[in-house]
Amino acid sequence: MVRGREDSFPLPTRRGPRRFRRSSWEVMMGSSWDVTLNVLLLALLVVTALLAVSARDLLAAVIVFAVYSLIMALTWQRLQAPDLALTEAAVGAGVTTVLFVVTIFRTRRREEE
Repeated sequence: MVRGREDSFPLPTRRGPRRFRRSSWEVMMGSSWDVTLNVLLLALLVVTALLAVSARDLLAAVIVFAVYSLIMALTWQRLQAPDLALTEAAVGAGVTTVLFVVTIFRTRRREEE
């Protein structure tokens, strides 16, 4: 060990100065804009889920389900899970929607008498 070297290069403290640390609540929730966006995305998820379940037309339900999947992909991205966001966008909004639409158009509707 070189004499005086430990004084010339101080090791950083583990926690750092107080002005640079955020509380656990701030880390979890973020700024007020983050909270607002999270609540908005959650509300949109609930609304689109209810619309998809209550839709009388199958094609409308599939389109609302695709919108639900895209909002869910945005939510996964906000939660810093880009792999889940890409999977949700590709499978949920992409492949599943195409398969549902093709299935709807290949089936015949029965006329109610």
